[in-house]
Amino acid sequence: MNVLRVKLPKVDTGKEVFILPEMRSMQEPTEPTVPMAAWETVIPYMMIDDADLPPNQQFAESPMYRLERQDFYVPVVYTYNVGNAPLPWE
Repeated sequence: MNVLRVKLPKVDTGKEVFILPEMRSMQEPTEPTVPMAAWETVIPYMMIDDADLPPNQQFAESPMYRLERQDFYVPVVYTYNVGNAPLPWE
């Protein structure tokens, strides 16, 4: 996603960090992973286009916005070959 083309510093929040999912069996994964925070940062109000608030009210109520990215995985393609062909590494 290229929402902001700005290098933003990441904030260390001490929250649990997103971990890549593991395949622990040959069964097809049925559900997406739970969304977890990948990182977050703080940005000034002038970088956010908030249609509900005029800029002066935006500054008065929240001069800094917390921006959080959440990652999750969704199963897209799954193939389990149960044929008699040998595996390439065997």
